[in-house]
Amino acid sequence: MGGVLAGPQAERDAVRLHTYASGEVQALLHGHTDTVLALAFAPSGRWLASAGKDLSVRLWDLTALQGSQMMRRPLVLSGHTDHIYDLAWSATGDLLAVASNDHTVSL
Repeated sequence: MGGVLAGPQAERDAVRLHTYASGEVQALLHGHTDTVLALAFAPSGRWLASAGKDLSVRLWDLTALQGSQMMRRPLVLSGHTDHIYDLAWSATGDLLAVASNDHTVSL
C-alpha cells in the first residue's frame, strides 16, 4: 500500500535509500519533479532506475554515492507521453524495459 510522504515537494518526490539494518534514510536522491512510481536495481547493484509521473526515467550510478550525497547527476531518459509505471532490467543488466500508461514499452 502506498501513500504520500510529508515534507516539502522536493523531498516527497525524492528517492529514499534506507539502511536495511536500522531503517534509517541513508540518502535522498533528488531530481524527479513529481511522484516516483517505479524503482528497479540493476543486477550488478551499480544502477538504480527510477520513474514516475514526471514522464522521465532517471538512472542513478550508486558508485557516485558518498555518505548521503550523490556526487553525479543521474542520467535522464525521456520520450514517454504519460506516467511510467514499471521498470525491469534484463538478467545481464544491459537493457532496461520501461512501461508507460501511454501504451508503449521502451528499451
